[in-house]
Amino acid sequence: MKLRTYLMKRTFHMIITILIVLVLLFVLYRMMPGSAAASMMMNPKMTQNEINQVMVRYGFGQWADYPGEYKTANLAPETVGRYSITVTATDDAGQTDTIETYIDVDALPEMDYVSPRVLDIGFSNAVLGQKGEFYLHAYDIGAMRSVEAVITYPNETESADGGFYTEKFIMNQLNNMTDAANGSYYYTGITPGVLTSSYDGNANFKITFSATDRARNVGTASMSFNATTGTVINKLWGTWVNIPFSITDETYSYYSVGDTVQLTSKALGAAPTISMAMSDLELVPVTTVADAVNNYNGSFSLPENGILTLTAQAGGIYSNFSFPVNSDETVPPAPSAEGTSTSPNMGDLVISVLNEQDKEVPTPNYPYVLSTLRLRINATATDADGVMCSNVTAIVVRPDGSSSSILLKHPNYVEMRSMAAQFVTYMKTMLVFDFGTSYIYQRPAWDVILDRVPSTALLFGMAMIVSDVLGIIIGVIVAWRRGTVLEMGTIIVTLFFYSMPIFWFALIMQWVFYAQLDWFPLAGMGGITPDGVKLEGLTWFLDVMWHLTMPLITLVILGLAGTILLMRSSMLEVIGEDFTTTAKAKGLKERTVVFKHVARNAMLPVVTSMAMSIGSIISGGVLTETIFSWYGMGTLLIEGTLSKDFPVVQGAFYILALLTIFGNMAADLLYAWLDPRVQL
Repeated sequence: MKLRTYLMKRTFHMIITILIVLVLLFVLYRMMPGSAAASMMMNPKMTQNEINQVMVRYGFGQWADYPGEYKTANLAPETVGRYSITVTATDDAGQTDTIETYIDVDALPEMDYVSPRVLDIGFSNAVLGQKGEFYLHAYDIGAMRSVEAVITYPNETESADGGFYTEKFIMNQLNNMTDAANGSYYYTGITPGVLTSSYDGNANFKITFSATDRARNVGTASMSFNATTGTVINKLWGTWVNIPFSITDETYSYYSVGDTVQLTSKALGAAPTISMAMSDLELVPVTTVADAVNNYNGSFSLPENGILTLTAQAGGIYSNFSFPVNSDETVPPAPSAEGTSTSPNMGDLVISVLNEQDKEVPTPNYPYVLSTLRLRINATATDADGVMCSNVTAIVVRPDGSSSSILLKHPNYVEMRSMAAQFVTYMKTMLVFDFGTSYIYQRPAWDVILDRVPSTALLFGMAMIVSDVLGIIIGVIVAWRRGTVLEMGTIIVTLFFYSMPIFWFALIMQWVFYAQLDWFPLAGMGGITPDGVKLEGLTWFLDVMWHLTMPLITLVILGLAGTILLMRSSMLEVIGEDFTTTAKAKGLKERTVVFKHVARNAMLPVVTSMAMSIGSIISGGVLTETIFSWYGMGTLLIEGTLSKDFPVVQGAFYILALLTIFGNMAADLLYAWLDPRVQL
């Protein structure tokens, strides 16, 4: 048969073989009882949504709509307050219908939403030509995170961003004056630059302090001063609303809508304007009364829920204190009346609370508490023909007045597909080497495999070539010198190494060449210095070869034994053939008879063994790579198996099968070249 014809037929056979391999892999991994096959592909840490995506990705199932005419969207509130929700449906003719509702989100008593209280601020040095030195004393039940200050210079020329020249600097905590157990914290800070007046001699500065606690709540205080005289002009601090706290339970008793709170703010200089900023920053004036020690006291009836901020302002400076206000409602509000238009027609609007498994909580408490709150918006909208509208959106207005639009979608689930449909999807992905995404490395499994192939090919490829070449030569010599001491000694040594476990021999190699002689490194692939610097050029090559030597010797010695025994046995069979006797009778040299006639024909079984061992170049030796920390396919397979990284393991097995198939084809070609009696 001509070579071209053979290759065409062999290619057809390989395609059939590959399909059979894929069918066997499919049967092995997919046709297990129940959901065992699917569970092999699931990471225990995956969410239900991620599991559904994997089920669809690998053809186990397909997305299907839940029955019904409703649509949903998820909402995760980020702050305390009232959220207004308006759902609008639009039909194909562009007509709309809306339905509205709102939800109140309260502060969890165990969570800290209260600003630190600034007890005092001031300076120890504020003189022109020198750096300013400032201090701050704060109180917080939790723990402080940081304090920063912004100083504004008396510069009449505005900076590029439209404001006066400012400098920001961090205040440092004084440990010897701080009593964290009782919530008392002291900070000091120095300006980055010296204090300088403006060109007209103005030396009036402003400085604002922002104290942030561990829960990222911020309390502020400010003052203005003259750096020529070193005196305070205006000062605002101690702005505060008393929020009861239980030390025993470590919980706050947050106020609700309608409660009256007592408030205070300290001021020096001009009388401040006290107001309460609502969640949307609208200011509501607060009436206060001043006492003899610069305290401005008052009371305020809380009009709404959300994060409210008590603010004091005077002479261009300010002081703030924020705290949460909970809702006074106990039952969820009813949505506005159902839509009345013919098309589209809005039906029910329901807000549901979800648990960690994305399941709806049957009877949640109201108002909802922030914490890890997740909500689901359910709405029904149909057109004039009773068909579900495709365009349904929700406008969510947050407590601060900002809004966002959310597209509602019809919920779906994963519907398990038939085994035939799974097989079609499986074949499509595998034939294009699309093994999916590795669970461990979060990269395509194909890329992960390719990263490990070069190191395994280097080690096991070199080991196979060296052991096969040496094994063939030694096997020929031993067989031709049969009955001699050389043959007996070679067989004994060969059988000794052939029967030795590879892990035991590898440990012996490490003990001799590393622990005793210190000739080679214990493990690793090399290429980098002990400090982690990557080597380059010839230095990199020599370092890799140095690390390669010990595992290479281990594999060569153990692989050599099998090749020698196989070549010797094959040689002994061929030596008795008639063509060997004929070659001797012709008077040919002994070397010619041995290598050109006998050895060439005796290599056929060895070629088969070599073809079958090609797969080891990819699969690697799990034990060898593990013992010598050689990060190739062997370690990848054991990592993937132990961690149930199904895409990587399946892809590696598939590549291994392909290499074995191509190795058999190469063996057929070598057969025909080595033995003229073999026809393609």
